[in-house]
Amino acid sequence: MPVLAAVAPGQNPVHYGLAAGSPIPLHAGAAGKAILAHCDGDVIGKLSLDALTPETTTQRDDLEHDLALVRERGWAEGEGERIFDAFGIAAPFFEGPHIAGSVTLTIPRDRKGEIDPARLGDALTRSAAQITRLLTL
Repeated sequence: MPVLAAVAPGQNPVHYGLAAGSPIPLHAGAAGKAILAHCDGDVIGKLSLDALTPETTTQRDDLEHDLALVRERGWAEGEGERIFDAFGIAAPFFEGPHIAGSVTLTIPRDRKGEIDPARLGDALTRSAAQITRLLTL
């Protein structure tokens, strides 16, 4: 299971955060789905789709739909799937042809109305592309 490598806190007095080294479930939340969308199909088939919150996708067909959307637009979104009160956006980065991780922005779910998810998703996608270029040098 992938783990959270680094954390950069936001500027608001109340923020969401996990410690570096925290496991990232591939089927729940933006960070994991951004990665899972680019894994081999057998990885998805072997996953146990355990519910972490009432919002966690536990049906393979629903997960496959979410992953197709990630591949289409280039970034993932998760709302309350891993941590009930969190909203996240993530973009995958690669090392050569292989998925290497994701760049993720997570905020408290009640602040979602303050952001433009598509704009932030596109910005994360550009950042992830820069990381990919650095890893592929």
